[in-house]
Formats: sequence, structure tokens, C-alpha cells
Amino acid sequence: MPATLPYRYIHVGCAGWSIPRQYAEHFPERGTHLERYAQRLPAVELNSSYRPHRPEAYARWAASVPESFQFAVKIPKEITHTRRLHDIAMEISIFLQHHPASFFYRQYPP
Repeated sequence: MPATLPYRYIHVGCAGWSIPRQYAEHFPERGTHLERYAQRLPAVELNSSYRPHRPEAYARWAASVPESFQFAVKIPKEITHTRRLHDIAMEISIFLQHHPASFFYRQYPP
């Protein structure tokens, strides 16, 4: 099964790329968990709410997946929950400098 979908703007993925043992048989046997995951799903959610990932990590991850693979990064809780998207220009700027992802998502506060 290819890691692409017929819909250009829909990207189906999971929160992280760990592969539970009971589902491992549905993924290729070789490669890192991310490489195996990327052969079945076209996107993954990265939770960067508490600390940013290092640029080297993004580069390493991007080099191990198909070019069409998408990383969706969660916008920090400080921006979405604490500040509720008000007066966040500096925080968003810093966040975007450290997260070279294609997509971002926010979790809504209760």
C-alpha cells in the first residue's frame, strides 16, 4: 500500500510513529520505526508543546521519509491555552524558527 492518498489536502497520520507489537505485521520489516511508518501513512503528528525538537532531528527525520511525507507540529500550549492566541507575535515567530514543518495544528483548550 503506498503512503499517498488520492486527496491532495487530506493527510492521515498518527500521534507519533511508534508501532505497537500487535500491528507490526502490517508494516515493512526493515527500517526504523519512522521509515516503516512512512511506508504506510503519509503524515505524522509531532507534539512540541513542551520543548522544541532540535533542527538536526528534523533534518534526520526528513531524510528518512519520502519527499511527500508531512510532519504536523503541535503549536505550544503557552500560545494556544495560556495566551489563547492573543499577543503572540514573538512566540509564534520563535516557534516557527525552530519548527521547519509543512503543517501546524493547535489543540483547543477545554
